[in-house]
Amino acid sequence: MDEIRLDFPYYAMRNSEHYQLNRRLLKYIPVEFAEKYGVSASRSKFQLTFYSENECYVGNTKFASTNEIETLDKKRSNLFIFFLKTIQSGLYNPEEAVVNAAKRMEYLIKPYKDAYRLSYAQKSAMIADFVDLVQDDEIQTDLEALGLANTVSKLEEANEEFDTVYETRSTERLNRSISETMKTVRPKVDKAFTELAKDINAFFRVNELTTKDAETRTDFLAVIEKVNSLLYEMEKTLSRAGIIGKPSGSTSGDEDEPTPEPTKPMIVDIYQKEGGDPERPLQFKKGKTAVIEGSGLTLLNAEGTGIGDIILSSAIMEEPIDDKVPAEYITLNTDSRIEFTMIEYLTEGEYNIRIETYYNGEGNPPLSEPVVIKFPEVITLIM
Repeated sequence: MDEIRLDFPYYAMRNSEHYQLNRRLLKYIPVEFAEKYGVSASRSKFQLTFYSENECYVGNTKFASTNEIETLDKKRSNLFIFFLKTIQSGLYNPEEAVVNAAKRMEYLIKPYKDAYRLSYAQKSAMIADFVDLVQDDEIQTDLEALGLANTVSKLEEANEEFDTVYETRSTERLNRSISETMKTVRPKVDKAFTELAKDINAFFRVNELTTKDAETRTDFLAVIEKVNSLLYEMEKTLSRAGIIGKPSGSTSGDEDEPTPEPTKPMIVDIYQKEGGDPERPLQFKKGKTAVIEGSGLTLLNAEGTGIGDIILSSAIMEEPIDDKVPAEYITLNTDSRIEFTMIEYLTEGEYNIRIETYYNGEGNPPLSEPVVIKFPEVITLIM
């Protein structure tokens, strides 16, 4: 019998993962469902405990990520992106020596090309490793041909400057505050969700064994499948990170691994990165950073040389006009996560949002027609 699983390893999640998982779980068990099937009390308890976690997590994150840190991180990221773009443009230089230097540098930088998209700590390590790699005299000759010799030293300085400030901010007092606060609230949230899951499972069993109402069954299965899918995806994330073993149901041994199914492009969630309203998760302030999560999201244009499109259109106009998010507003572009600045010049109101991409896998030519991925719900823009 289908049920919400109760054996999920909540303890293994890091604070950010715990916060994001429970934020989405709350969304996947809507108020309307809880009221209709008599689980409002346990859902409300889960919601209240999560709001406590929200205050702890958002407050601590804001403290750790000051404007100074963000500015220094952007500085080193921009230098690294400049490095990448200069190598790419060098491939089309009329001078053969420059083209050859660009080809060699393109090969060297390939393992590091996504460094600017990584977390603070991972980015620091990748940039430091890359700077060490290019100290060789022959590589220095290629850098000089591309006009990048001075950029390496600037990149190293920017990376070290960021590390110094970030480590200073990560004081013992901050670490103790975060761990103690989250340590106190996380078990309460886990317990509240488990109680809610047990209530849902119990009501579903009653319907399956006695009432057998078709509409009730459909409603419960929709919630159960969404919740279990989310838990399974998080379990895979923890497994890939080496925190836990393989998820329940996974095979062991390389020869027994099933052929993975192609990733289905889909938008799972959209939310404001900081300063959002937990009670109105689909409400966005113009000019603030928004996050899109899902699968198969990598943005690529038809030529294969730039970013694809994030498109907003009015949800109330009969013939809405498409407004594309400017490419420079898109600050993170990966298969599972996109970050962008919400357009400031749009009027307040309700909008549909979709992405269009020609991405066809790493190293493959762009698709002939775009993949259109729509978010099924309406978002609201406010000042």
